[in-house]
This record gives sequence, structure tokens and C-alpha cells, in this order.
Amino acid sequence: MEDDKKAMKNMFNITQIYLDTSEKRTKLPKLALEFFDAIDNDGDGKVQIHEFLGFTREQGLTKMNNRHLFDMLDRDGNGSLDFMEVMCLFYIVKSGRPFCGGCGCFIPDIFFTCTKCFHNEEGSFCLCTTCFHKNKFQHKHEQNYFLDNFAMLELQRLQAVAATKPESSSSTSHSTSNAIVPFTPAEKKQGNMKFELFNAGLAAIGGAVGNAAGAVAGAAATAGGSCNIM
Repeated sequence: MEDDKKAMKNMFNITQIYLDTSEKRTKLPKLALEFFDAIDNDGDGKVQIHEFLGFTREQGLTKMNNRHLFDMLDRDGNGSLDFMEVMCLFYIVKSGRPFCGGCGCFIPDIFFTCTKCFHNEEGSFCLCTTCFHKNKFQHKHEQNYFLDNFAMLELQRLQAVAATKPESSSSTSHSTSNAIVPFTPAEKKQGNMKFELFNAGLAAIGGAVGNAAGAVAGAAATAGGSCNIM
């Protein structure tokens, strides 16, 4: 619970930063006001639970249509949402923040996502750290196909970089990434990223992230020179 409060505080800070830095160069403030007015049906400057539930239901935001998220947004606990609290909701909607596929709760912090489902039109499958760690979920793909959001972002970056390089140079180029495991685009072509090697690397960490890089790189060499993302 305390971790969620800290994560929500960080989310409010992010929301405030976006509003502050975009005021003079984007239409975000105008859009934010329109978003608030769309929820505040009676125009009293605050959003009650029935307005929140009505809006999320009408907009098809089914995962957000619950009291739990409302209470998480209500940081002062006064039973209604002020402008900044609604702006945090606006950020959650626009940034696509996930809900856990295991427990169904909103995830305000680090999460794990299924890499094989990441580009699905219906949305990716995500898990909170607790459900992932305790294997409390049902999904068509196994745990070894999941990455946390930071590792997934790095994977996407590496794939984008690899896609801009000529085919002949991609196999010999060296990554400047800080990721703990090397990556080459050949793995993407095969369509079967070897997350088993990542698990083997984790088992060999021994308390040092650097050891994981060496362990997985060695495992990749043993596997015939193929590389993996983590």
C-alpha cells in the first residue's frame, strides 16, 4: 500500500511536469481543461464518484470503472477529485498505463509485459510485480516471455536501431547500450527470442548485474553465437 502511494505521488509529479512544460508549446492545457469539463457534469469544479464511474463507463474505459482507482486518484482523501487529480487520470488514459492481468488492479509503478502480445491490437498483457513473481496469472504465454517495462523499452530501442542499419553490418556491430544482455536483429527475424538465456543469466547473477551480462553472453556463445535481448 505504501509503495502504491509513493508510485502515485510520482505519477502526480509527472503529470504536473507535463502540464508545466507544455503550456506554451502544445494544446495540452486546453485538452486537459476539456477533459475535466467532460467529467465534471454539474460544473462545481470537482468530480464525484458517480461522475467518474459514469464517464469511464461511457468512454469504454472498463478497467478504470471502479472505486479502487478513484480512491488512488483521490490523494487528499476528501471523497472527490480536484483538477490535478483528474489531470492524473488524463495522464493515465493518454499514456496507456496498464492494469494487472492477474489481480485486475491498476499498476502505478513497474510492471511486466508479455513480449509476444506486445503488438496485439487489443492491447498487451501486463502484470504487477507481485502477480508475476508469485505466478498468479493465467495466460497463453509462459513467464519467460515477459520483461519489465524498462527492459522492454530498451528492447524496442535496440530493435529500432537495428532496423536502421544495413543487413551486412548488423551482425558485426557492437551495441553501446547499457542493457545487461546483448541483442542482434537476427533474433527478431527468427521470431523466437530466447528468454531462457535471460533466466539462466539471472540465476548466475550472484548479486552483481555485471555477472548476468557475462553469463548470458556466454550462454549465447554456447548456443551457436545467437544473441538475445536480456
